[in-house]
Amino acid sequence: MGGAVALLGVAVMFCQARSAVAASPQRIVSLTPSVTEILFALGAGDEVVGVSQYSDFPPQAARLPRVGSFLTPNL
Repeated sequence: MGGAVALLGVAVMFCQARSAVAASPQRIVSLTPSVTEILFALGAGDEVVGVSQYSDFPPQAARLPRVGSFLTPNL
């Protein structure tokens, strides 16, 4: 039970953390196929410069360099 309470405290702390980004990203590397699809659907495909070995959709993603997977990135 104590571990669950500690984990809840950490989760709440991260939810309340605020961060600021000075500028929008110029290059994006996606490590999961779902994120790759979302980035292209949102119109950020031009910023994607690398994808996971499993990203094959949309077709533009299949032509980008492969950077391994989420668990074994090769950055």
